[in-house]
Amino acid sequence: MSRTAQIARITFAAAAATALVLAGVTTPVGAAAADSHGSAAQAAQPETQEEYLDRFRALNGTAAFAQYQELEVIRSQAVLEVQVGNFTDTKRQRMGRVLDLLVTFREAVAARANGSNARSLELGNETDSITDSLLETEGGRQYAVLADLALDRFFERNGQAFLERAEGIERTPDRLTVLERSATAFRRAGAADRFSQITLRIETTRQQYRSDLEEMNESAAVTDAFLASCGGCDAPTEALQRHRLNVFALYSQSLRADIEAQRGETLAARHALSDRTGQFQSETATIDRYRQTLAVTGAGVIVGFAVVVALVGALVTWRLMRWRRDLVDAQAGDVVLVGEILHG
Repeated sequence: MSRTAQIARITFAAAAATALVLAGVTTPVGAAAADSHGSAAQAAQPETQEEYLDRFRALNGTAAFAQYQELEVIRSQAVLEVQVGNFTDTKRQRMGRVLDLLVTFREAVAARANGSNARSLELGNETDSITDSLLETEGGRQYAVLADLALDRFFERNGQAFLERAEGIERTPDRLTVLERSATAFRRAGAADRFSQITLRIETTRQQYRSDLEEMNESAAVTDAFLASCGGCDAPTEALQRHRLNVFALYSQSLRADIEAQRGETLAARHALSDRTGQFQSETATIDRYRQTLAVTGAGVIVGFAVVVALVGALVTWRLMRWRRDLVDAQAGDVVLVGEILHG
C-alpha cells in the first residue's frame, strides 16, 4: 500500500466518523437502510441535494461495504460532502460518479456471492472504469484512491474463485476460459506472482490441448478415409462384388483405422470432448464391423482359391495318371509286337 493510500485511508476514516455523527443528527428515525434498499439505490440518477443524501443514506449497512470497509468510508464521506457547502454542478457530477461506484461495486460483490463469477468480474471492470473517471473529476481523487484499494482485494478474491472453479472443470476449452478469467482478475489485482503462475499453466494446458487436437484430427482423417473407401463392407457378398481381391488391402487398412479411432477416443476423453469421444466410439464400432466382414470375405476368397487350385491340381494329376497308363499300355503293346516279329 502506498503512503498516499495510507494517508487517504486515515483521512477518510476520520471523515467517516464525522459523517456518521452528522448522519445520526439529520437522519429521521427509521431512515437507516439495509440491503433491502438496494433496488432504490439503483433507481434513476438523483438531481437534488436531498435526493443524493437519501440515496447515500440508503446504502448504509450494505453487506458488501462490511467486507470492503473502504467503500463504507467513501459512502460516509459522500454523506458529509453532500451536506456541507453549496451543491454545485461540479459537486453533483462528482457525487453521481461516487454513487455509481458504490452501487456497481455492491452488485459486483453480490454477483460473486451468488456464484456468477463472470458477471462479477464484468461489474468489477465497470467499477474500475468509474474509479478512473473519478480520478479525472475535480475532487474525485480521494474517492478513487480508496476504491482502488478495495478493488485490488476484490479482483484477487475473484481470481481465486475462478481458479477454484477451474479445478472442477474437466472439459479443457471451458477450463482454459475460466483460467484466463482468473489470470485477468489476478492481473487487475496487481498480484504479479499469481498472474504469472496462472499464465504459465494456461500456456502449458493450451499447448497440450492443441497438440492432442492435431493428433485427433489426424486420427479422424485416417478413419474417415477408410470408411469412405469401404463402401459395401456391411455384407461379405457385396464387399466381394465391389472390391474383389482389394478386400485384403482394405482389411489391412481397417487394422490401422481401428488403432487410430481408439487413439482419437482416448485423446478426446482426456479433454472431456464428449462430441468427439462419441464420434470416435461410433467409428470404432463401424470399423470393427467392417473388419469382421472383410475377414470373412477374405477367408472366403482364400477358400475359393484353394478349391480352384485343388481342382486344377486334381485335373492335372488325373491327366498325368491317364498319360502314364497310356504310356504303359503302349509299351506293353510294343513288347508283344516285337515278340511276334521275332517268332515269325
